[in-house]
Amino acid sequence: MKKKLVIAVIGCGAFSQKFINLFKAHPNVEKVYVCDLISEKAQEFSQRFGVEIISSFEEALSNTNINCIANFTQRHLHGDITIRALKAGKHVYSAVPMASTVEECQEIVRLVKETKLTYVIGETCYYYPCAMFCREAYAQGKFGDFAYGRPSSYISGLYGTKGSYEFSNAQHLLSEKDLESEQESIKLTDVSDYVNPKDMVENKHAPDFKEQVANGKWQWSSFAQVQAKECARLPKTYEGLENGHMASHQFLIDDFCTAAFTGKLPALNAWFAARCNIPGLIAIKSAKQGGIPLDVPDCGDAPKEW
Repeated sequence: MKKKLVIAVIGCGAFSQKFINLFKAHPNVEKVYVCDLISEKAQEFSQRFGVEIISSFEEALSNTNINCIANFTQRHLHGDITIRALKAGKHVYSAVPMASTVEECQEIVRLVKETKLTYVIGETCYYYPCAMFCREAYAQGKFGDFAYGRPSSYISGLYGTKGSYEFSNAQHLLSEKDLESEQESIKLTDVSDYVNPKDMVENKHAPDFKEQVANGKWQWSSFAQVQAKECARLPKTYEGLENGHMASHQFLIDDFCTAAFTGKLPALNAWFAARCNIPGLIAIKSAKQGGIPLDVPDCGDAPKEW
């Protein structure tokens, strides 16, 4: 019988508080602990979320009953915390970034490959409706070959040889070459209702709609239509629970808990994380040297089978 997850949440800050109830509610999780160097923070989380305290990260590593570490420490500590956890035989969920050095990223990939432990990087943008729409449209061949992209949280674009997508706050436009037209022309489709959160769509005629969008009113918990397929696999215990960052939090925690419990390789694995993280680290190094071209190390593709 597979062992349920016992998770130690390391770091009781403003971000980790958004995830503790999601860890607790997942059917593959048996127990959740919280830990912080500032004991008052750990006490406050313990009382608020009804969980026990583990006194230190070191104690969490040595506790054989704890098999997962949720890394919500300061960014510059992520690599070291993750490496130590993997070496101690723990599955790891980590907030972004993966690490602060190329060497740490490479070591995390090496350890995951060696141990086959689960590592998930909590990159919320992967489950943003705009990103999910782009993956879907690309798979359908709507973009053709990739040419250029500038993805961001609230303004983004993706351009290919056959089509393009542009997004700004609440407007999502898909442009495609009209292959049925005798003259070269563009077919423009407004896909906003498909990509925007359900609550945003329902309120699009409100007189203060633009102001509400600008202030992020519907950009946290409400799912978009494009997310429906992913919603179908979420556990029933998540219904009514808080979400966040364009309704991405529930997907991320379900990914981790499912992968760690079943042993299957998650989508947001160590190889994916390294490819996202390392180019930025090299860009910083290049900028410090006047913008000179530098090679970007690549850890390769994730295994097709685990």
